[in-house]
Amino acid sequence: MKTVLLIDDEQEYLDLIVPRIEKWGYTVVSFLEGKKALEYLQANKPDIMLLDLGLQDISGMKVLLETKTKYPDLAVWVVSAYNDSDLREQAMKLKADDFIAKPFLPAELKVKLQEYFLKKE
Repeated sequence: MKTVLLIDDEQEYLDLIVPRIEKWGYTVVSFLEGKKALEYLQANKPDIMLLDLGLQDISGMKVLLETKTKYPDLAVWVVSAYNDSDLREQAMKLKADDFIAKPFLPAELKVKLQEYFLKKE
């Protein structure tokens, strides 16, 4: 089963999206804090990371940079409510694989995940 690592500082968002992603057939590991997610990556290899930039403990950009430095093959999709072109450009310079603006329809995420995993096969 494919594993989605989801990092977001809003518990309400995690409570809504995690069950949906699991219903689509994926295993979800979620964290509210970037540092805990980085610790998880030291011992585990998820198939994809969905990363919010507005984390409380450390910058989401720092999580992105550290992840892409240590695990360059891990796909990282930035998911952010801040959809400005400068932020998007900065994330892409740090090698984010995609940038998804909140709010989005869950069906859109489902299709994107399906397409991503089909390409990997």
